[in-house]
Amino acid sequence: MGITFFFLNTGNPGLQTDNSLIAAQDKSQQVAYYMVALGTDRRFNKTRDNVVPYTYVGDNTSVVFTDLELTPGVALYYFSVYAFSKSFSKTLVTSNGFFVGFKGGVTCKWNSGIISSKKCL
Repeated sequence: MGITFFFLNTGNPGLQTDNSLIAAQDKSQQVAYYMVALGTDRRFNKTRDNVVPYTYVGDNTSVVFTDLELTPGVALYYFSVYAFSKSFSKTLVTSNGFFVGFKGGVTCKWNSGIISSKKCL
């Protein structure tokens, strides 16, 4: 998985892009693999993965957890993702939180991010 850059045409004449500098970036900081967990509180280590423990997903940027017993409507859940670089540094990000519901799918707490929920037959 390579380093990804997003360039926006802002109309700001002060914004300059030097592609030679991008190519020269340290490749040791490329993502080697991810670990993903599901928990009930993103603030504390012990509750970031108390539903699904940290799971190695390689370089996949999507994951499916099955056979979960989640509380619909009242419990707030969070995804936590560790990204490990090729030099073994790591960083943690957490979702904003989401609720689950029967026949209602998934509702994001702040209506941001992407959580996909397919309807069950």
